Amino acid sequence: MRLWISCSEPVSPTTSRRFLERVGAPESAFAPCYAMAENIFAVSLGRGVRTAQIEGRDVISCGAPIPGVEIKLVEEEIWVRSPT
Repeated sequence: MRLWISCSEPVSPTTSRRFLERVGAPESAFAPCYAMAENIFAVSLGRGVRTAQIEGRDVISCGAPIPGVEIKLVEEEIWVRSPT
């Protein structure tokens, strides 16, 4: 397997690292993304297990928007514009 993609909401650092350890994959083979299954496959895609703290909780960064996608945070909502 070359790449494991997780579109969980949220992507858990503990669970992700446990999974990668279990399957014997390096963190570089992990790609978290923010998905909107009701609309499109993904709006962003990261590589590896990079964490950040949000409201005192560790979360995994889902990376930058994929090409052609614009993301804007408006009053605690995520607005997305894309060609799809």
